[in-house]
Amino acid sequence: MKKFPSLQRAFYGLETWKELALRIAARITKNSKYLELFAASHNGRLAKKFTTKDCIKIKDVKLPLLNDKDYESGLWGSAFYDTFAAYYFYDDRYDEKIFKILNDILGEGPYGCVNDKVNVQVNSGDVVIDAGSWIGDFAAYSASRGG
Repeated sequence: MKKFPSLQRAFYGLETWKELALRIAARITKNSKYLELFAASHNGRLAKKFTTKDCIKIKDVKLPLLNDKDYESGLWGSAFYDTFAAYYFYDDRYDEKIFKILNDILGEGPYGCVNDKVNVQVNSGDVVIDAGSWIGDFAAYSASRGG
């Protein structure tokens, strides 16, 4: 399935089957209207699920409300999955099977991996430096893990 990451995202529950149909329609017709409908459906569904009146809350992680459509699109379109897919969908597991699934279908891949050679995850007591320049999604996740 590696050649069909959109199908995998729907299969593993990261996107809905309706969203997959819109992606396919956009690819076949080369009509950007279908991509706009996809983004509206996808971003709206995730925003509704995780946005409270005070913040964006993904399990124990709290992020500031985003009042900018570009930031919202960036969060729900890619950063949410890279930072939170293993945390939210796979109960914060980073074993090799989960890593491989997510690495094949995400933009950057998951921010962690655990196998017999490496253990790249945030654990309680770790010192984490988030030197990115975005909204602090990884810093907020790390803080919730005790890092």
